[in-house]
Amino acid sequence: MLKSDRPQKKTEQNNHPAGPPARPPMKIATISLLLISAGAMCAVDVVTTNWLTAHPSFREVNGQLYNVDRSIKFLPFSGRCLEVLTNGIVLREITIKTNYARSRGDRLSRYGNFLGSSGPASLIKTGEEEIEGDKIIIINYPGSPTTDSHEDGMAMRIKRIQHRGETLWLYDYGLPHIVPVLVTNKVAL
Repeated sequence: MLKSDRPQKKTEQNNHPAGPPARPPMKIATISLLLISAGAMCAVDVVTTNWLTAHPSFREVNGQLYNVDRSIKFLPFSGRCLEVLTNGIVLREITIKTNYARSRGDRLSRYGNFLGSSGPASLIKTGEEEIEGDKIIIINYPGSPTTDSHEDGMAMRIKRIQHRGETLWLYDYGLPHIVPVLVTNKVAL
C-alpha cells in the first residue's frame, strides 16, 4: 500500500479553514538554538579591581595598619603651623589654659545658710591663655595647611631628628588605608 492510498485521519489541523497552523521551518529553529548556545559559550569572566579608601581613622604608618581611635601609639597634637614642608609641616604645639575666678556668693551663703540664698559661689571663666610648647615635625600631613594656621589631630611619634640646627620630634600622621575590592562580571562576546 502506498502512502497516498492510506486513509488520512481527520484532525483539527485538517479541518482548519485556513489550513494547518504555520510552524517555523526546522532550519531557523536549529540556527536559533546554535546562536543561543554559542552566545552562552562566549561569556567571559572579567575581573575588575575597585580601590576604596577606608574610614579616616584607619591609617598606615610604615606599612602597618592602625586604628587611630584605638591605638595608644597615636598622640593628640594641637598648634600653629610654622612652616609647610613638601611632605608635612613644622608645628609649634600650643596648650590652651583656661583661667577661672570664684564668684562671690551672697552674705547668707558665706555664713553657711543655704536655705534662703542664691546658692554657693561658682566658678566664672575669666579668660584663656596660650602656652607655647615644643616644635614638632609631622610628616604625611593631609590637606593644604598654610603658615600660621591652627592644626590639630592625632599622629604617631617616631624619633628625634635634626632640622635646621634644632632637634625636633618627628611624628607621622599616617597614610589613608586603600583597600582593593575585586569584582567579577560575566560579559557575553
